[in-house]
Amino acid sequence: MLNKVAFTALLAIGVGATYASPKDDVIAAAKKLAEADNYTWTSRTEGGGFGGGAVEGRIQKDGLTWMSMDMRGETVEAIAKGDKVLIKTDDGWITPEQASQGDAG
Repeated sequence: MLNKVAFTALLAIGVGATYASPKDDVIAAAKKLAEADNYTWTSRTEGGGFGGGAVEGRIQKDGLTWMSMDMRGETVEAIAKGDKVLIKTDDGWITPEQASQGDAG
């Protein structure tokens, strides 16, 4: 009888340790992400309209970020680091200021 109680107690402890809470899972994932040299992501919006489509990105530990997004049936690429941003056009890379002035080529 004592063996059954001990076995049940050990089983309960083992099962409890196996299933971490969602909060623990998020904390562990955040730590793993912080230790990584880089990571990628994809975001999709459904339902159409403005802002629909996919956004993909990669970010390095030093903050250099690449993004690709679908806008009005075209793919737009951008690179950013800190407050500096470049947007890829058919004629090369330009700043957001140049793009807003129509200097995209």
